[in-house]
Amino acid sequence: MVDIPPVLTVYAALTRARHLTTPALSAATGLDAAGLDRQIDTLSELGWVQPSRDIPDAHRAVNPVLALGAVILDVLDGRRDPDTLDLLGGYSCAAQMVPVWRAGFPATYLPTSLDSFSGLIEDAMTHARTDVVSLHTTVFPTLTPLLDTIVSYLHRRGIRYGAVMDTDHHTDPRWQPFRAALGTRGISITLAADLPGRGLVIDEGLLTVLHTDTAGITLAPCSVSARYISHSAGGAVPTVGRLRSLTVLTHLCEGSTTEKIAAALGVSERTVRRDITVLRQIFDTHHRATLTHRAATTGLV
Repeated sequence: MVDIPPVLTVYAALTRARHLTTPALSAATGLDAAGLDRQIDTLSELGWVQPSRDIPDAHRAVNPVLALGAVILDVLDGRRDPDTLDLLGGYSCAAQMVPVWRAGFPATYLPTSLDSFSGLIEDAMTHARTDVVSLHTTVFPTLTPLLDTIVSYLHRRGIRYGAVMDTDHHTDPRWQPFRAALGTRGISITLAADLPGRGLVIDEGLLTVLHTDTAGITLAPCSVSARYISHSAGGAVPTVGRLRSLTVLTHLCEGSTTEKIAAALGVSERTVRRDITVLRQIFDTHHRATLTHRAATTGLV
């Protein structure tokens, strides 16, 4: 077990609660206000914490598989410096938060909680392999800040994304930031009159996570969700954004040699070796077996 830095001490404290206010988080970590603010700022910038959707002036922990995967994709895409994970103590430290979150989340889960709902949504997205359709029935201002991370994460994994909005609420002006955020990515919103709730439909109905004001959170069977898949046709994003280095990583996990990977991608072996060097730096290992194991932990392959 690698000692975790203060920033992940704060994150770990959040995983043991559904959400925490600043005073409660300070008491849980022993950090003063200034020190806690610095750690929260770092975690927020990296996408590891979000404002609570249940109570004001509180934070919740983002699913670490999604958060870690998004940071790695940012590095591979050139959006972040290769040493960004050092802010979290490196890959090995950051990855320790995965079992911590998985142990804490069920203990704090509440069917009527939007923070619990967000955690399930994030977890479901890490398991998506072909497409994700989001269903929207109620305006939540805190949704838009997370949108760029979500869509970017899915797009660069090569997963299609579509958005469906309930016709009864689509004219609400509070939707404008959400519409604008999707519009900048060329994603249109499809309207539907009979949505069963807010949530996600994963991989053509293989998994559906729904939330309603009356029933709380439910995991719906495929038979319930399949008819909503067609609504996403107008807003789905083609699978065009998958990063080459992520494809290299997939081939590595399948046991392919550098020569075979280069031939499959139509690039030089030198290019593949360069991608592998970056992957080894990110995942903090020189061994291919360890690299593939750690890549699987992040849900990127």
